Amino acid sequence: MRTLIITSLLLISSTIAYGECTNEMETFNNHQNVIKGMMDMNFQGKLNSENSKAIGERMKKGQEASDSGDYAKACEIYDSIIEDYGFEKAFGVQNEETKDTKAEEKTVEPATSASSAAEDAATSPDGD
Repeated sequence: MRTLIITSLLLISSTIAYGECTNEMETFNNHQNVIKGMMDMNFQGKLNSENSKAIGERMKKGQEASDSGDYAKACEIYDSIIEDYGFEKAFGVQNEETKDTKAEEKTVEPATSASSAAEDAATSPDGD
């Protein structure tokens, strides 16, 4: 019985969370998730003309719904694209790997620049 109650509560709360798309910004975020997913597919070599056309047609319907003010329908369309193609649904969130790589690049660049300048000064005839 507890399992049934817990399952019911989870389903109700997920339905409410899923249907919370009530403004243009939330719709825009979902639209951007689809665009990012398409870019990722292209980068992986998985985006072909069939996928691109199918996604484009569905995005057009989502945009029409958004333009008419039916944000819930637009989000429903975008969410279905995201689910069908396995796109990430995390607008504005970076992967941990990307964060670590960028942090390493920032710490390496100044050290490299400083060491290059020191090497240049040591090897130049004016520096001696």
